[in-house]
Amino acid sequence: QRAGRMTSTVVVRGGGSLTDIQGLSGGIEVTIAVDGGTPVRASEILLVDAATGMVVDRGQGGANRFGPREDAPPEGRSVGPIRLAPGGKRPGQGGPMLRARERAGEAVTLTVPPGRYEVRLAGGSNSAYLTGTSAIGAEARGRFITVGDQPVKLTVHLAAGLANVEGTAMFGGKPAIGAMLLLIPATLGSASSLTIVRRDQTNTDGGFSVADVIPGQYILLAIEDGWGVRWEDPATLGPYLMRGAPLDLRSLANVRQTVEAQSP
Repeated sequence: QRAGRMTSTVVVRGGGSLTDIQGLSGGIEVTIAVDGGTPVRASEILLVDAATGMVVDRGQGGANRFGPREDAPPEGRSVGPIRLAPGGKRPGQGGPMLRARERAGEAVTLTVPPGRYEVRLAGGSNSAYLTGTSAIGAEARGRFITVGDQPVKLTVHLAAGLANVEGTAMFGGKPAIGAMLLLIPATLGSASSLTIVRRDQTNTDGGFSVADVIPGQYILLAIEDGWGVRWEDPATLGPYLMRGAPLDLRSLANVRQTVEAQSP
C-alpha cells in the first residue's frame, strides 16, 4: 500500500439518497494548513469536487461524505447545505478521517479521490477570505487544486476584511422588483481567479444588499426577470457586462450603488 493512499468508503449524497462506494482504491491524503494570521482553523476549509459540485465532508464512521453545494455561497458563510452529523457536529468536527486535532494553527488531513477540487471556507470564518493556495504534491491554481496519485500538503492563504454592497436597481424609471442582481468578478472565466460570482434578488422597492464580498474588481448588474439567464457563462453575460457598473471593492468597504436593470 503506497504512502498517502487509502482504501475507504465514500458516501455520495444526491437526489435524496445515499450511495456507498465500498473499497475505493486510490484515495489520496490531503493535509490542509492555514496561513495568514486569521482565526480560521484548518477544519473550516472545505474542498468542493469541481466535477460534481459536491462538498467533501470529513464524515463519521470512517467515511468521507459528499453534500450538495449552495449556489455561489459567500466566502465567510457555509458551503452547503452542511448537514449535521450525529451529536450535532458540523463537518470537520470529529470523525476518523481527521488525522490531527482541531486547534487553531494545526493541520487536518482527509482522504479524497484523485480529481480537481475548489477550496472554500465554511461558516464562522470571521470575515476572512481566500488570497491564494499553494501545494506540495498537487497543482494549485487560484481557488482550485488538482489531486493526482500522491499525498498532498495544501496551504490555504487567507486575509480578513470582507466588503459589503447595497443599493437600488431601477427599470424604466421605476424600482426593479424581483430582478436578478449579479456582482461579477472582473476575472470571471480565469482559472487563477480568487473571487466568486454573487447573486441577490431585488426587493419590492428595488433595493438589494450583498454582504461579505471578497475584495476585488467587479461589475454590478441587474437583469429584469433574468432568472433564466445563464449567468455562469461568460459568453452569455458579455452583452450585459458592457452596461454594468464597475466597482473596485477594497477591504472592509461599504459601497452604495444605483444600477439600471437590463432586459433579459
